[in-house]
Amino acid sequence: MTTIGPNIKVEGLISGDEDLTIFGRVDGTLNINANVVIAENGQVHGTLIANEVIIRGHVQGTINASNLLVLEESARVVADIETASLRMEAGAQMSGDVVMDLEGEVPARKASKPSASTPQPAPPKAKPKPAVSEPVTEVADDDEYEEIDDLNELTVKELRELCEDYDLSTKGTKAQLIKRLEESE
Repeated sequence: MTTIGPNIKVEGLISGDEDLTIFGRVDGTLNINANVVIAENGQVHGTLIANEVIIRGHVQGTINASNLLVLEESARVVADIETASLRMEAGAQMSGDVVMDLEGEVPARKASKPSASTPQPAPPKAKPKPAVSEPVTEVADDDEYEEIDDLNELTVKELRELCEDYDLSTKGTKAQLIKRLEESE
């Protein structure tokens, strides 16, 4: 583990493959193929790329945490964020855009016993039509559409595929994707 002490200011590019804790200040780009902790008095101004990032201090710029981003109570963040998972404690402050690209990162819910009600992913070339208020009464001869009773049962990946089929934005949370599909009805 590497540490940048409280009286150290680093400018430029820092890259590496081991965990890093910052008590001081970094102005520039951190490209760490491991985990980064920004201590309570630590500061980063620039781009932060890492597997997991825990922020207790201040970050301004861009954050890309490929696995997990944790904003603890003392965190103050002004940044555009891209991460697979975000945990934000009460008291943490954050301003900026958050993109959570979960494709392939979150496994579908597994039922203990397979059942007929377990949602199945749509075939890649199928164009499912979401039935939000009423079920589909006609089905094209080539099975181009399939009925979906409850959009909440679909995974984020499946919802994004549906949005793509309807030329809708695929960005956002599961709730935002469902709302977008319902509004397109």
